[in-house]
This record gives sequence, C-alpha cells and structure tokens, in this order.
Amino acid sequence: MKSQRADEVIKYTLPVGHRRAGPNLGQARAAVRDLAEGGAIDPYVCAAFPLEQAVDAMRLLENREAVGKCVVTVNGDELEGG
Repeated sequence: MKSQRADEVIKYTLPVGHRRAGPNLGQARAAVRDLAEGGAIDPYVCAAFPLEQAVDAMRLLENREAVGKCVVTVNGDELEGG
C-alpha cells in the first residue's frame, strides 16, 4: 500500500450539531494522527479485496462475517505485511 498520511486514512465523525467539538476538532485530529503515526493505533484487518471484488467485501460486512476491518484496495496496491 502506498504510504499515506494518517489523517488521510483515519476517518471519524462527530454527531451533527456537536458544539463542544468546535475549537478542539483540530487538536483531536492532530492527536489521532500522532497516535497512528506512532503505531499506537493498529486496526485489525480481516480481509483485503481488490476494487473488482468490492461487492464481495460489502457482502462480508452485510452478513456480519467480518471481524475487524474490510479494506478495498485500488490500482493493485497491497496492504503492508500482506
């Protein structure tokens, strides 16, 4: 997998109208990025599928057969370590 910045990979959402997140959102994003870059966040990837098999990845999620994350790769990229 091509090297990506942590804030490009890790996505998170806050409830709509969540006012307390305002000025602290940038700090939270920086903290999550620092944790990811430092290796403290290590999500378990259950399966990786090429883009052509994205339907199979969705089926795995819909059937609740995935334990961890399902990843869809593009352009022939592979996950690190696999």
